[in-house]
Amino acid sequence: MTQLLVTGVGSNIGQGILKSLRESDVGANVVGTDVYRYAAGSAWCDASYTVPFARDARYVPALIDILQKHGTDLVLIGSEMETHVLAHERARIERETRAKVVVSDADMIDQCGDKYGIAQLFKKANINYPDSIGDMNQRRAFVARLGYPVICKPRLGWSARSVVKIEDEASLDYYALHTPNPVIQEYLEGEEFTCAVVFDRDGRYADHVVMRRDLLNGTTYRAEVVSRPDIDRYIIDFSKTVKLRGSVNIQLRVTSRGPVAFEMNPRFSGTTAIRMKAGFNDVAAVVHNFLDGTPIVKMKPRLVRVLRYWEEMVVEDGDPRFP
Repeated sequence: MTQLLVTGVGSNIGQGILKSLRESDVGANVVGTDVYRYAAGSAWCDASYTVPFARDARYVPALIDILQKHGTDLVLIGSEMETHVLAHERARIERETRAKVVVSDADMIDQCGDKYGIAQLFKKANINYPDSIGDMNQRRAFVARLGYPVICKPRLGWSARSVVKIEDEASLDYYALHTPNPVIQEYLEGEEFTCAVVFDRDGRYADHVVMRRDLLNGTTYRAEVVSRPDIDRYIIDFSKTVKLRGSVNIQLRVTSRGPVAFEMNPRFSGTTAIRMKAGFNDVAAVVHNFLDGTPIVKMKPRLVRVLRYWEEMVVEDGDPRFP
């Protein structure tokens, strides 16, 4: 039987991967890992392990030991930091184990982790991108050209941490000096959408889905699958210019000049389970493609709304699911 490993099973990304596997035709034993012992996703795995944080020097050796022990065929990544680490360590892991790692090349992962670098990717594709500067000495000239408001954010960051909307010169000067490694971008006025884009194991675009969403504390809690030909064209035009592997999340706003992407995360996202419920199971498609080369066919999700809610799980002392 196929052996899979899902990391970050305490996160909504890792749990979305697990839910998608459970509602698919992928017959597999699943091992889960997380930095915390009581990660809810562990209850849905055939075995689970607590591992060091991804930046810890012990993390990769610990993961390799687990992969060797279970003869793992494929690794699916469920957290942001592990994506960066495993991209750089993919060659070593695939050399020392039989497992393949669903992750893009390290240089692309690094560029996607840089907010300024993301804008440059879309600029290179010759499609709409957010006007941006990384040199804070240019900030006043930038505002003089675009006007207020503008956005200031760390070039390296996630979950909208330290993202500030700036509307005056005093704030511009303050955040330019107090934001770590800042980038300043134009403020994008328009409705926001999130898009899951799927690439095959050879880096070719395969499919995508577009959703309108509502956020609560930075996490999607309501989403609606929509048909937007303008966004479809934008996503496909961009996807033809890059080589990525697996699922990628692109966030954009539809402005007066059309769709403009401002964020790209080269991994499964927090909406993985939501889109699966609508019939877009990219986890299953990626697993089949990476393991046996099955082509990723268009999934035709239903145009439905999906609502997210909390659930409770009871864990007794000695529960074997949480060793």
